[in-house]
Amino acid sequence: MQPKQLAPLALIVILAGGGLWWYRTQPAAPGALTATGTIEAVEVAVAAEVSGRVLAVSAAEGDAVTNGQTLLTLDDTLLKAQRAQLAAAAAAAKSSAHAAAANLALQKSAPTKEQLAVAQTVVDKAEQAVAALQENLDALPSNTADTAAGRAARQQLAAAVSSQANATAQYALLAAGTNPDQITAASAQSTAAQAQADAATAAIAVLDVQLARLTLKAPGSATLLSRAVEPGEVVLPGAPLFILADLAHLQVTVFVPESQYGAIKLGAQALLAVDSHPGKTFPATVAHIADKAEFTPRNTQTSDARKATVFAIRLSIENPGGLLKPGMPADVTFAP
Repeated sequence: MQPKQLAPLALIVILAGGGLWWYRTQPAAPGALTATGTIEAVEVAVAAEVSGRVLAVSAAEGDAVTNGQTLLTLDDTLLKAQRAQLAAAAAAAKSSAHAAAANLALQKSAPTKEQLAVAQTVVDKAEQAVAALQENLDALPSNTADTAAGRAARQQLAAAVSSQANATAQYALLAAGTNPDQITAASAQSTAAQAQADAATAAIAVLDVQLARLTLKAPGSATLLSRAVEPGEVVLPGAPLFILADLAHLQVTVFVPESQYGAIKLGAQALLAVDSHPGKTFPATVAHIADKAEFTPRNTQTSDARKATVFAIRLSIENPGGLLKPGMPADVTFAP
């Protein structure tokens, strides 16, 4: 494109931009529909789902946070210890289930030297498990006997002793030969052992969900308006700890008389002005129009004015520069 061809195009762009600036900076035309409201932000209260002691708070008032950013971390010492106990119990339950399944397979076929060797291996492993758990129990300090850790250790040892006895009995039955009643019993034992293993796995999954809830994260990108928690405090479920708001997308609600209600359409453009920035206007868009009329706000001073009905109009405001703040009074002028 030649320079002579570019000149008219540049002139059009300049005129268009100047016209937009002129429109946004001109005072409202006589008879233009205007209304006043207060700028608001949609606030989100973030609360903990579980109780616990706060280890760390990772955001301060005024911080811009992103979706999924950690805001707070609760103490996970107890739950991690419980998970370790459950993991040990689950491992023992899975071992018992495998042993029971192997025993069922052996019961369904005539015993061979290889099958007897497998059954002996199950017995040996059961004995080793008992020995290891007994050693762990003996290593616990005496003052932990009545604690959760002590009770869990004794329960695990008792389960292992029971598994050892079952493995020894099953070996003896296999060596002596099987019968239909023994197969039925082995099948029931295998089913029960697998159910126990599945329950232990499910319990670990539940605990993992609880552990995840000890970390409180931002539900979206926003600004942290306030926080009501400090490290070391104990929080309760449902108590609001953080207030977040998206200050880049604000809104304002104004009330217009019934006589002018029909002039406003959904998606219509308007200009917003605030005292903090004299001579400057901000674009706004009609996002919602009330379907039901109501009386004018309660702070209306005269009885005649209170008899008039109005409609609430909510406008959305883009605020990328952050010049507008929640709580600012604003004058809205609707485009003709």
